[in-house]
Amino acid sequence: MTYSDVLIVGAGPVGLTLAIDLAWRGIEVTVVETRARAAPPEPKCNHVAARTMEIFRRLGLADKVRDAGLPADYPHDISYRTSFTGQELTRIPIPCRRDRFAAQDGPDCNWPTPEPPHRINQIFLEPILFEHAAAQPRIRIINRSAAEDVVIEDTAASVGVRDLDTGAVRRIDCRFLIGCDGAFGRTQSDRRRAHRRRDHPAGTVDLYPLARFDRSSAARQCLGNRGHQPAALRHGIRDRRPRAMAGA
Repeated sequence: MTYSDVLIVGAGPVGLTLAIDLAWRGIEVTVVETRARAAPPEPKCNHVAARTMEIFRRLGLADKVRDAGLPADYPHDISYRTSFTGQELTRIPIPCRRDRFAAQDGPDCNWPTPEPPHRINQIFLEPILFEHAAAQPRIRIINRSAAEDVVIEDTAASVGVRDLDTGAVRRIDCRFLIGCDGAFGRTQSDRRRAHRRRDHPAGTVDLYPLARFDRSSAARQCLGNRGHQPAALRHGIRDRRPRAMAGA
């Protein structure tokens, strides 16, 4: 039997970003993913919004993310045409990443933030998040494993994790189980568990409220008696307050 404060099912952009954020707050996290390490994802993300880039900035990832994706001088314009190669009807000019901070004229310029949006496909974004998460001592990523046989209790959960290569099953106890495995994932298909949907800057997750973060001694113990609650858990994974970070 293994224990983790938080167990996240799914190591896509949402699950990895959440794991990095929680680890940054001093919380131990285990992430379970069915794919092998470095296996390419099925891309669903092609653009990172300004709010998400601000979060990446706080976590020390903004520069790495912005340096990846399309070539630096490749325009991000959106073109409306009669067909893929047909006559152009209109165009929305969007600066390339080289000119993102310098361009002043255009509908997608002059963002009131130090981190404007960035166009990057998930096949380039996810490896950056995975590499950063794997380097964090508070994050453990278990690849080629599937979450099964979930048992929900009042203040804890127990999850059977099956090794997809050997078939061996081990159990992981946790205080919080968070499903980031997509609409057709295991945590979504099991209707036996009551849950609340919450929006995350990088997508939508399902938070199973196994233990309430309040002023109880149990909450203080999980937080390490820091005297504050992680906004990621207190506000359902949403943190709208700007924070400064050295080097960010």
